[in-house]
Amino acid sequence: LELERTASTTASATWKAKVVAADERDEAGIRAVLNFGHTVGHALEVVHAYRRLRHGEAVAWGMRVALALSEGRGGLASPGQRRLAWNLLDRLAPPQISRLTARTLAPWIGRDKKARGGKSVFILLAALGRPFAVSDVSARELAAALMHAGLGRGS
Repeated sequence: LELERTASTTASATWKAKVVAADERDEAGIRAVLNFGHTVGHALEVVHAYRRLRHGEAVAWGMRVALALSEGRGGLASPGQRRLAWNLLDRLAPPQISRLTARTLAPWIGRDKKARGGKSVFILLAALGRPFAVSDVSARELAAALMHAGLGRGS
């Protein structure tokens, strides 16, 4: 398993380097794909005072929420793609944390450095390898995604 992780980490780092090289100054918007899971991930880090979760663990939870948002918008339409994406995130096994409401996370999501024009930007997946950005996620949609991702609780 450790060798597998090392190979996966190396492949991920190589891919990330190529994306950054293609848009070094973050001007073309290509680098946004690297933010998948970060909008909620950064909010989780703040809510947990940067103590409970490592950055990667918070982003893994954020990726679960982004997958749920993607599905809610018709992304990952193939059952095989959905299963593959969720299985991958299950293998990351982020630590269990207390369930949260959209109301708890919303103020921190709104302060994310990627927000544009006062709107939070979420990177979602139309399909595996096909990211897209949205800035119109409602509180209701976020709450449903938190529940689907295993992180939410009632309002």
